[in-house]
Amino acid sequence: MQAGVTWDAVRVSAWVSRAVLPALGERSGAVLEDGYSGVWYWLIASGAGGGWRFGPAVQVLGAATWLAVPPVHRTERPGLRWVLAPGGGTRALTEPELLHAALQRQVGPR
Repeated sequence: MQAGVTWDAVRVSAWVSRAVLPALGERSGAVLEDGYSGVWYWLIASGAGGGWRFGPAVQVLGAATWLAVPPVHRTERPGLRWVLAPGGGTRALTEPELLHAALQRQVGPR
């Protein structure tokens, strides 16, 4: 799916993600994990992370970026899976302010 239209993806290294997800708890939106590359992806509103600077552990992916997205029932390893799938009480997008604050607590601003 193409990022930068209705949502941007925030690519986060797994070591940071494992601390960020519990910090967000039920406030987290959908989260993807690419088990082969060791990164997780949060979805936020398009353009909301444009000024974020966190260094190599966090990267905002917007326009001209395509993200492979598995079916919502794909929640098991290995490979690409949903850690939190959209639907069933989980919103698709995470509030950017909440995600930014959780990331800042883990990696600090750059």
